Amino acid sequence: AVEILDTVELVYSNMLTKRREVSRTHIAFAEGAFCIDDRRHLHLAREIAEKAVMVVTVGGCASFGGIIRLS
Repeated sequence: AVEILDTVELVYSNMLTKRREVSRTHIAFAEGAFCIDDRRHLHLAREIAEKAVMVVTVGGCASFGGIIRLS
């Protein structure tokens, strides 16, 4: 598992990097809830979709909307 860290670059994370802009990338992993009623979330989701060749959602919230989708 440690060997993969030599081949992966973390280009954006709102919690792990200080970057405020999403860079172009091959694969983007999206985790957590995106609320389509929140302009910031919607802008971020669109930016990720435009700048990544492939988007992989991780977990129920990112994949299906989770609790936020029920409200």
